[in-house]
Amino acid sequence: MKFSIAAAVLSLTTATFALPQATYDGDSCLSQADAETIVARYQAIQAHAASDLGPARKTARKILAKDFQESSDSLNSLIGLPLGTVTWETKADYIRDVLATDAAQLDTIQTLVSGCNYITWFWQAVNLGDFPVKGFHLFEINSNLKISEAWLEFNSIAWNQDLGGTCDIPSAITTSNTTGTTR
Repeated sequence: MKFSIAAAVLSLTTATFALPQATYDGDSCLSQADAETIVARYQAIQAHAASDLGPARKTARKILAKDFQESSDSLNSLIGLPLGTVTWETKADYIRDVLATDAAQLDTIQTLVSGCNYITWFWQAVNLGDFPVKGFHLFEINSNLKISEAWLEFNSIAWNQDLGGTCDIPSAITTSNTTGTTR
């Protein structure tokens, strides 16, 4: 028994060390203040509002890297793109589409520096509709403190219904509880 526990711990430790480590190619890692500033500017873009850098379009041009991309299976499922694919492949497409849609007020729940050059931003949409919508963004930040890649996931069914869409629950869905019975 002791051997199997030790082997399990050793394999877990080995697996942990084998994972690639995030590295930041700047002079130092992101600070919490850097993360909060980047998120506040990104929030302004979503809200079509001005930031300390200027109007939303100007802010987007300044904080998004030249090679910016965003991926979101939540959005892809709503707009009909295949899951697992990039939602916006270019900075220009992202800025055009985000600023052409309704503004979204996303209030911060928490902003975390993850690794050296990633930001995890948990948010909640406000003034959207009857259904609460929470989500998160994971931002990769380059050495120039610009967002080079973003991943977004959120409660897309609630978002869709808040915007007047519909969602029919398939009749074949079943759930099971801890006793193994199916409803």
